[in-house]
Amino acid sequence: MTTIIGYSLPTLLRISILVFHETGKPLDVVMSYSHLNLQNRTLETFRSAFLERAKVKHVVSASPLSMGLLSPKPPVWHHASNEIKAVVANAIALHNKRIGGEQNGPTFSEVALGYAFERAFEAQIPTVSGLCHTEEVHTCARVWHELQSGAGMKKWGTHVEAILNFFKDADILDQSWTNPGFI
Repeated sequence: MTTIIGYSLPTLLRISILVFHETGKPLDVVMSYSHLNLQNRTLETFRSAFLERAKVKHVVSASPLSMGLLSPKPPVWHHASNEIKAVVANAIALHNKRIGGEQNGPTFSEVALGYAFERAFEAQIPTVSGLCHTEEVHTCARVWHELQSGAGMKKWGTHVEAILNFFKDADILDQSWTNPGFI
């Protein structure tokens, strides 16, 4: 099985097309991190090019929480710009303030997971999520089941719209960053 991961979407697409044209065989899997989530949805626009131009067999999304960026405590090593990190932190704070009086209101991470799972399901893009603790496994499974039952978007819908608008106004919606390991 031939798989390529970790590069920017334009680079992944170029490599995929090159492999197909040079070998006559498509890649089995292309997996992209942090490009199908609440802050960045660009994998959806690249999907057809991977499938049609590069004949990639499977396009996979990884990290619906954008490698922790969309969680309450993003890792210090995260490669997003300081601007993106600050805007996301502000969005989380505003969300928490907004749901403060809402009993059983969804956490920011739940909203982000639900949104990413829904978009991936609609786009027919499998999603891989790294989980560190049992609680994260339970949250992920609960959000997936809520989405499948139809209850999820009723619970998250207004929150999603507010967050997307916040990211758009701050000009970080669909923005990516460079992985220094691939420069």
